[in-house]
Amino acid sequence: MSTVKPTFRANFSRVARANLIALALPVLAAPILSRLFLPSDFASLAVFVAIAAVIGAFATWRFDWVVPNEPDAVRAKTLFVLGGCVLVFSTLVVLVVLCVAQVAVGLETWSAQLGLLLLLLPLLVLAGGLRDLFSGWFVRRGDLTAVSRATVSRSVANVLLSIGSGAARMGATGLIGAAVLSAWAGSYTLARHSGVKLRDALGGVSRLSLRSVLRAHGRTATWSTAVSILNALSLNAPVLVLAVFFSPVQVGWYALINRTAAAPISAVTAALAQSFWSLAADHARRHEYEEIAQAYQRVTRRLAVAALVVVGLCLTGPIVVGPILGSEWAGAGFVLMAMAPMLVGNVMFSPTNHLVVFDKQHLQLAVDLLRLLLVIGAISSAYYLDLGFYVAVFLASTGSLAAHTLLFFLHVKVHGSNVSR
Repeated sequence: MSTVKPTFRANFSRVARANLIALALPVLAAPILSRLFLPSDFASLAVFVAIAAVIGAFATWRFDWVVPNEPDAVRAKTLFVLGGCVLVFSTLVVLVVLCVAQVAVGLETWSAQLGLLLLLLPLLVLAGGLRDLFSGWFVRRGDLTAVSRATVSRSVANVLLSIGSGAARMGATGLIGAAVLSAWAGSYTLARHSGVKLRDALGGVSRLSLRSVLRAHGRTATWSTAVSILNALSLNAPVLVLAVFFSPVQVGWYALINRTAAAPISAVTAALAQSFWSLAADHARRHEYEEIAQAYQRVTRRLAVAALVVVGLCLTGPIVVGPILGSEWAGAGFVLMAMAPMLVGNVMFSPTNHLVVFDKQHLQLAVDLLRLLLVIGAISSAYYLDLGFYVAVFLASTGSLAAHTLLFFLHVKVHGSNVSR
């Protein structure tokens, strides 16, 4: 590991520049994809990816979250291997469950919307877990160049494969296949840039060292996994619950807006989150808690300005989305407007979340549980009260923003308690 860590500003700038391509491609391709696929195709993709994300939340038992916080390089590499072992086991379990379901009831019966496409789930889970592990490794190194390159390669592959499968009229199968293959493209990029030193060091990992790091970090990883599961459920609950109560066309509107608006925003915030996480973990290892608090407040103020820009763009949704995507996607413009509160929370608060460096995952767990309950309750209430699809999306988005706001105040409290020690 390099003795000189890049600064937060340089790290984020490097990642942000590389992510411009990944941000632009889905947006530029949206008018093409919206004419090659039906809204119901995007609904199937959204449900598939949401299921994979929930499984991926525990596929590595979140040892990838622990890697950046381990000060010893050898033990960090051992944690990486431990997470990989758990990932392989988790992928095999998912495969066995799907095969049993196919033999017992048939996947077409078990999931009418996805059917046999569910058999591709283990491939996406494995690729996503590898991406998480390598990302944790690069966060620890404080060099996110490879992470940004992986984001770009994944985005390029996804768009090109989606357009190709759309031209071939493959429908939902093409979109899901593109998602799986592009995930592997991103993971391969990370693995290729991981460095010879890492590969050499992994050969020296023993069962004794694996037991040692498991005893030392097992509790933290378990709390982190619980947080990750709830976080994944709360983030993917809108798609999964909307798919239960509303039509595939409406869910497809939500899915495409999420792909072209929320996903690019998430790419930017993920770059910032990894950069800030790297900074916070470095300060925490040195017990520089006041520096963490100052950086948190400073970055959050700047993100608040960006959130105002996002709100302005969301309000133009009903005017611009229909002409850009096509007449059958006109309803997606109102979805964009209804998603504004959630996007504000994602921009303003999500990127600087770092309770894990203080070993305060139980607080994150409580907030994510609250977010999940608010989202499910909002969509269910809107359905049973016959308030309509757009109101359901708006209420769920508002619930997400409320949870993000609570998380901000919890960070402030944790900073204060550590600074006053």
